[in-house]
Amino acid sequence: MSRALYILALLCLTYIFSQFFRNSTGVIGPELMTAFGFGPDGLGLLSASFFLGISLAQIPVGLLLDRFGPRYTNYGLMALAVGGTLVFALAPGSTTLLLGRIVMGIGCAAAYTGATVVCARWFQPDRFAGASSIVLASGNLGAILATTPLAWSAAVFGWRETFLAAAALAFLGCLWGFAVVRDAPPGHAFLTRKQETAGEAMHGLWQVMTNRAFLRVLAVAFTNYPLVVAILGLWGAPYLFDLYGLAPVERGNILLVMALSTIAGFVIYGQLDRMLDTRKWLVAGGLGVSILVLMTLGLAGPLPLWATTALFAALGLFGSFNSVTLAHGRSLFAPHLVGRMAAMFNLGVQGGVGIIQIASGLLIAALTGPDGATPAMAWRVLFLALAGIGAAALLAYLPLADAKPSRDRRG
Repeated sequence: MSRALYILALLCLTYIFSQFFRNSTGVIGPELMTAFGFGPDGLGLLSASFFLGISLAQIPVGLLLDRFGPRYTNYGLMALAVGGTLVFALAPGSTTLLLGRIVMGIGCAAAYTGATVVCARWFQPDRFAGASSIVLASGNLGAILATTPLAWSAAVFGWRETFLAAAALAFLGCLWGFAVVRDAPPGHAFLTRKQETAGEAMHGLWQVMTNRAFLRVLAVAFTNYPLVVAILGLWGAPYLFDLYGLAPVERGNILLVMALSTIAGFVIYGQLDRMLDTRKWLVAGGLGVSILVLMTLGLAGPLPLWATTALFAALGLFGSFNSVTLAHGRSLFAPHLVGRMAAMFNLGVQGGVGIIQIASGLLIAALTGPDGATPAMAWRVLFLALAGIGAAALLAYLPLADAKPSRDRRG
C-alpha cells in the first residue's frame, strides 16, 4: 500500500467515527424520547446540536488547517469528541445529553474538512473528487453502524454502554491516525510555506466568503447532504415507526439499505465526474432526482413499505454527490486557500443540517396532535418542505459555469 493510500485509509477511519456519532440519534430516537421525556422538537434539537457544534467550529478550523495543518487540527479535536461522547453516554438528564452532543460535534469539526485538505495535497487536482468520495463512502460505514448494528447493540447492551465502547474505539483510532498521517507529501509547498500573519489569514478567509461563484456552490452544500441526513439520521426511524409500526431493528434494516445506497452513490459520483467531464450537471441532476423523490413521498402519501424503502434508497444513491460539489468549489480557489474553502463548504453543509433539522422538528411538533400522535399528513408536509428547499438551491446553482475535470488535467 502506498503512503498516500495508507493515510487516506486512516482519514476514512476517523470519518467513520464522525458519521456514526452524527447519525446515532436516528435509530434510537424513539427510545431517547421515552427515556428523557422530550417530543419531536426535542429530538430535532438533539440531533441538530451535533451539526451546530460542527458549524460553530468551522471558521476556526479553516484557519487552523491552513496554518497548522490537518494532523494537529483533526486529531486534537477528535480527542475532544471522545470526551463529548463520554458526557453523552453518562448524561443524567436531557441538558447534559445535549451538551455532550454539542461537544461531540465540535470535536468532529475537522474530520471531513481535514481529510479533504490532505486529499488536495496528496492527490492530483483531477483526482480530488475521487479521493474525497472515498472518504465520504467509507465514512458512511459509520452511518451503517448507526442503523441495525446500533439498534441491536442498544437492545442487547444498552445505548449508554454502546456509546462508552464507541468512545474507547474512537480514542484508539485517534492515536493511530496522529502517529501516521502527515499533512503533505515530501517536497510539497505547504511544508516550506511562509506562515501567514493573522491579518493575511483573515483576508484569505474574506476572499473565500465573498466569492460570488462559491456562494452558489454553498447553496447546494446547504441542502443536498442535509436532505439525505434529514431522513437517514433523524426522521426516517420515527416515520417508519409512526406509519408502519416497525420495531428498532426493522427500522434499522431499512435505514441500512439507505446507508448502503449512499455509499454506492459516493463511489459512483467520484468516478463519474472524470468519465463525463462535468461537475455542474452531475450536481444538478443528482439534486433534481432528490427533489423528485421527496415530492413523491409527500404527494403520494403512505406507500407500501417496499416502495418507501426504494425511495429512501434512491434518495441516498442520487443525493450523494457531495464530493463533486466540493470539487467544484475547490476549482475556484488557489491552493493556499483550500483549508478555508473546505471549512466554509463544511460550514454550509453542517449548518444546513442543523437548521433543517431544528426547523423540521418544529414543523412536526406543530402538526402533532394533542395526544402526541403524528398524523400521516404531517410527514407529507415535511417531505414537500424538504423538496422545496432543494428546489430553491437548484435554482441558485444553475447559473454557475461548469468546472470540468479535464481543465485540471491540462492545468
